[in-house]
Amino acid sequence: MQVERASISIDIGFTLYRLGKDLPCIAFVSGVTDSDGGGYAVLRRVLEELKSKTLHGSILLVPQLNELNLAYRPCTYTSGSSIFCKLVDKLVELIPRECLVVEVRCRRGFVEHILIPSKVIEESLIRLVETIPIEYVVKDKSKGLAYELKKRGYNVATVILNCGKEFDHSEVDKGVEVVMDTLGNLGLLKKKKLNHVKHRYYEGYYVIRCSNRGIFIPSITNCTDIVAQTVVGALEESEVRSPVNGLVLYISRPKLCDIDEVVSVIAIEALGEGSIHQ
Repeated sequence: MQVERASISIDIGFTLYRLGKDLPCIAFVSGVTDSDGGGYAVLRRVLEELKSKTLHGSILLVPQLNELNLAYRPCTYTSGSSIFCKLVDKLVELIPRECLVVEVRCRRGFVEHILIPSKVIEESLIRLVETIPIEYVVKDKSKGLAYELKKRGYNVATVILNCGKEFDHSEVDKGVEVVMDTLGNLGLLKKKKLNHVKHRYYEGYYVIRCSNRGIFIPSITNCTDIVAQTVVGALEESEVRSPVNGLVLYISRPKLCDIDEVVSVIAIEALGEGSIHQ
């Protein structure tokens, strides 16, 4: 195993662990935000487990890219790069373009799913997604780490785990299982039994927010398939409905809700199982 310290200044940088050699190659990256404590713990555990394994290719691990929790700003090179974008540039220097990349992120209370930073999905990206044993796949329009790596020519996907800055051991166990099964499906790690799933693809997120301050009470649960105008909860005396067909990825617990606070996230319009319609 090789350990590389990448720095952009005296006190800002990250550590990359390089295991195995040659192709195929995959990199796992976490710790982009302060909420990714569970992802950091997952990749640290994966690192320990891989030390004793025979690998058939290369695995790169960056458990904590953003060690100082620097604020993310979009990379606009016309006005100069943010510190975060300099970290991305340094990451690109260390990860070969032939490598697949999986970002591991935490979102507390969410159903596990995969985000793909594309409007049109290339076959090479489909092949990466098919190795990840998580059923739900959502097109992502945000401009985070995966978007920046996609611009630079990588095949990249983001795995969303139900965890946060604080996490349970069971949540870490689940994340480790996802990563290790992905490595087995790619052929980098020999496993007695492969774990493939049939994927369901969605067009994006629809976020439902509180229109006024009041008590929100949910009336549905995560992982529920819904049609447009389904009641997802009540805000004081008013029904809160979803305007779209899709899958409930997140529904808030009962709470005092502030204006514009998120109470539900819906994955919009399933496009099909096991295939992508472009």
